[in-house]
Amino acid sequence: MLRTGCFSPFQTVEWSVVTLGGTPVARLRKTLVDYTENLGAMRLLTREEGAQLWSALEGYGLPWNEAKPSGEEPLLDSRCSCRVEIARNGETLEFEFDWNSESQQSVRRRVAQRVKNTVEEFVEHVPFRNGFFDPGVLGFVDIDSVPPSRVFLDGQDTQLSTPLETYELKAGEHSVTLRSLDGSLERTYSFRVQPGMTTVLRLDLR
Repeated sequence: MLRTGCFSPFQTVEWSVVTLGGTPVARLRKTLVDYTENLGAMRLLTREEGAQLWSALEGYGLPWNEAKPSGEEPLLDSRCSCRVEIARNGETLEFEFDWNSESQQSVRRRVAQRVKNTVEEFVEHVPFRNGFFDPGVLGFVDIDSVPPSRVFLDGQDTQLSTPLETYELKAGEHSVTLRSLDGSLERTYSFRVQPGMTTVLRLDLR
């Protein structure tokens, strides 16, 4: 499911569950305007979890006979446009609707909501990250830790945990506080980010 428009700092938000090699994968991806890096997270699901999602979707009465979007009357950019694609065993279902005007009880809205809820249940939250620095002033940091920990950068909760990869920061001096997921350990470290380069931190809190 791909959502565009809406009141959001993101240009698009995509919730998807796909089967790769027989294993369901839930993925959340967000894009920013005029910014090349996609922000995303993913998690493998058990086959039972994937089957539960499919069973729920079938229970709504999937509108297989619904016409595909023709492109002749696209939804306005200012509206909250949702495009849903479902494919299985050679059959493909596609439909588009305005999230803000669709009835809560419509099949289209219920299908989209169930996919969204399933992905957000299993996949780590992807917070808004500032993609509007001038070129040449951004660098990146990779952080891994023992044990896995919640990450606070420059005193702010990133809402993410280690391992953290290619997280963009303004070039210069920074601090990271790592708090173990069980809350028993906490350490603060200083590090420096160079423009266009990735600083790699491998930290042991024990």
